[in-house]
Amino acid sequence: MSNDEQNNQSPDYVEGGKRPYVSPYDENTSFIIGDQVYLLRYDGSREGPYLIATAPTGGTCKLWDEQAGAPVQQNADVSVDELEAV
Repeated sequence: MSNDEQNNQSPDYVEGGKRPYVSPYDENTSFIIGDQVYLLRYDGSREGPYLIATAPTGGTCKLWDEQAGAPVQQNADVSVDELEAV
């Protein structure tokens, strides 16, 4: 068996002469736990301010209402796209 044939059977072999690579981690968020944010409504109004209660992952997080001492929206995940920094 030649070296080329051995390379074709290797799990590390990438067809087309391309080198393997690691995709960049592109989930950037400007919010961290404890940040104050407004929750933006579809009609353009804002609710809050609320605190970021969980680290934003997958584009969502949970919010905490300090005044009420309770989670926002019954602890439902909120999209970070619906948030505005205070």
